[in-house]
Amino acid sequence: MPSVVQWYISTPEGEKPAQGPVLRASVPMNRTAHSDAPDPYPVTYAAYFGGISAALSRDGFSLIRKGLEKRLGERVSPERIHRVRIVAEKHGPFYHPARVETLVDGRAVSFVMNVALSEAGKRLVGRECDLLRTLCRGCGRGFLPQVVDRSETVIPVGGGKRVRVPMFLAEWLDGFHEFHLCEGPSGPPPRIRVWDPSSPHLFLTRGQCVSLYREAAKVLTYFYNPLTFEQIFPWHHASGDFVIRVHNGGLELRLVTVRQFASMVGDPDGSPETQGEAALFFLLNMSMRMRLDRLDGTGPTVWSGDEAVGAAMGGFFDGLHLRVLEEAGGSGLVKALHACMVQTEEQGWLERGRALLDACHPLAPDLPVLRSHLEAHTRALYRAIPVRCPVQ
Repeated sequence: MPSVVQWYISTPEGEKPAQGPVLRASVPMNRTAHSDAPDPYPVTYAAYFGGISAALSRDGFSLIRKGLEKRLGERVSPERIHRVRIVAEKHGPFYHPARVETLVDGRAVSFVMNVALSEAGKRLVGRECDLLRTLCRGCGRGFLPQVVDRSETVIPVGGGKRVRVPMFLAEWLDGFHEFHLCEGPSGPPPRIRVWDPSSPHLFLTRGQCVSLYREAAKVLTYFYNPLTFEQIFPWHHASGDFVIRVHNGGLELRLVTVRQFASMVGDPDGSPETQGEAALFFLLNMSMRMRLDRLDGTGPTVWSGDEAVGAAMGGFFDGLHLRVLEEAGGSGLVKALHACMVQTEEQGWLERGRALLDACHPLAPDLPVLRSHLEAHTRALYRAIPVRCPVQ
C-alpha cells in the first residue's frame, strides 16, 4: 500500500509536481483558466488534491481496489498497490477531472476521478454516474467509460468554510485525447487538431475528419431510442465530450460524458408518423451540432465543412444498424424512418430546422451561428439522404 500519494498538474509542457506556491493557488473554475465572474469560494490545489486523496485512500484504498478488481478480474489487496499518482488534467464548468495512475504488481492501471467543485457539477454528478452505469449495462461496445463508484469528501475553502465535494471514479481511456477545430498551418479554414501532448501538431486529414464525424454520429444514434425518443443531449465538441485515439492512420472514438438522457420532442404515442417526425428532428439537431466547436476549444464558435453532413448521415444509419443487430425485427422500423426522410421535401427540412432553433434559449451562444448556416445545412442534409435504405 502506498505511503504517499503523489500530486501533479498537467501542462502543455508536460506534468509538473504540485508543490509549494502551486498548492496555494486557486483551481480555475473553467476551461480558460480565468473568468469574469468571481468564484463563489476559492478552492486551492492543496484542498483539491487533498480531497481526492482522502476519497481514494479511505478504507485501505477500497475505491481504487474496486476499480482494479473490475479491470483485472481478480482480488486486489492494499499491499499490491505500490503507487498512486493524481494528475490534475483540466477544468470544466461541471468537473475538474484528475487522472489517477496506480501501479499494481508492476502494471500501470489508470482511472479518472471526476470531481464536482461547481454547483452545476454537484447537481449533475449523481445523475451522470447513474446514466453512465445504466447505458453501459445495455451496451457492450465500449462507447462509454465504465464507472467504478461514486465518493464524497469535505474540503476547506476560503473564509474558513468547509464544503461537500462529490465525485466519481471511472475508466480512464488511455491514448485518447480531445480534438478541436483550430487554425491550420496554412491558414483558414480551420482544421481538426488532436490535443495529444506527444504530437502537438497532429492535424487530421479530410478522410480522418469524415471518419470522426461518422463515428460520433453512430455513437449518438446507437443510444437514440426511436420508440421513446430518448437521446444523449446536450453534448458539445467544445466541451471535449468526445475523445479520439489515432493509430496507424485510423481512429477510435469514445463519448466520455452523459449529462442527460431524455426525449426532446415530448411523449411518444406509438404511431409511425410520430416516430418518423421525432427521428427527423434528432437527425437535424445531431447533424447541425456535429459541425459546431469553439476555435482551439475555447475561442469563438466555429462551423465545420460540408464533409460533416454526409458523415453524420452515414453514422446515423450505422447507429441504427447496430440497434437492428441487437433487436430482432428492428429493420422494419428503420425502413419506415428512411421512407419518412425520403418523403420530406427540402423545404420541410428547413421548416423543421427553424422550429428546432426557435425552441432554443434565445441567448444560447451558438444560436447565431446555427441560424446563419441553417438553410445551407438543410439543403446539404436533404441531398445526402440515400435513395435506398442502407439497413436491410
